[in-house]
Amino acid sequence: MSTGRLHVLTVEEARTDQAAQVPPGPIDPRVVVRDLAGPVPIRVFLPRASGMHPLCLWFPGGGWVLDTIDVSAASLSRLAAEAPCTVAVVRYRLAPEHRFPVPLEDCLAALGWLASRADLLGVDLSRIAVGGTSAGGNLAAALALANRDAGTPRLRLQILVYPPLLYGADTESMRGEGRGFFDRSDVSWCWSHYLRSPADGADPLASPLRAADLSGLPPALVVTAEHDPLRDEAELYADRLRRAGVHAEGVRVTGATHGFFSSTDETAIAAQRLVAAALGRTFGSASPMPQSMEAGFA
Repeated sequence: MSTGRLHVLTVEEARTDQAAQVPPGPIDPRVVVRDLAGPVPIRVFLPRASGMHPLCLWFPGGGWVLDTIDVSAASLSRLAAEAPCTVAVVRYRLAPEHRFPVPLEDCLAALGWLASRADLLGVDLSRIAVGGTSAGGNLAAALALANRDAGTPRLRLQILVYPPLLYGADTESMRGEGRGFFDRSDVSWCWSHYLRSPADGADPLASPLRAADLSGLPPALVVTAEHDPLRDEAELYADRLRRAGVHAEGVRVTGATHGFFSSTDETAIAAQRLVAAALGRTFGSASPMPQSMEAGFA
């Protein structure tokens, strides 16, 4: 999801505002960038080192409505360089023109397409992770659920960065956080454009917290922001994963607000390196967790 007073804007106004934003930083020189014409457009950040690389399939945020690939490019190039791994960013079709479940179907199609071309793309199919920020984190959690039931390809990790996971959530953070920057009204604006009707909010693939069974899912890293209305539902999801026998690490970033992950300040870069370290550990490289991020809510 984007940050700002979305609920007072039309979709067209919100997209115009988003398009005017300047990408927050340069592409990491340790990677190259390619655009692929898959079932939907896919932008790939490839480490310059030769050989087969693990894959992290990434879904950017934007409230399911806004295109934030350019804004998130610098942060995702850092993940690719420091994990290291190939990061494939999916430009799924956007709501409200394409409502639930179309964006999720696009993400699943992208995973299948990339897996079917693993040799050509230099992807190690035994090492695949999925992740996303905000609405993209919702799609990553939903894809992990759908993929578990489909059985292939096996996912090694899910990275959920301040995801919305429960339509109509009435948590303490939903009632009190946001600081006038991104609050409950903005969250509702996003859901209203994504779902075909409120009834869709009961579907676990729209609201993963409604899933009856979370067992058998891939390990998770859940990153939340202290002053984010979505904080509590994401932390509750991590707790439910652990109770279902799934390894789930949680980090609450002190002082942060929704949308911080793609910026260029010290807190954002530390969080990006935290994610890169989790990918590195999962994929078998020696990537230590940044000391400043070791203490989380888990």
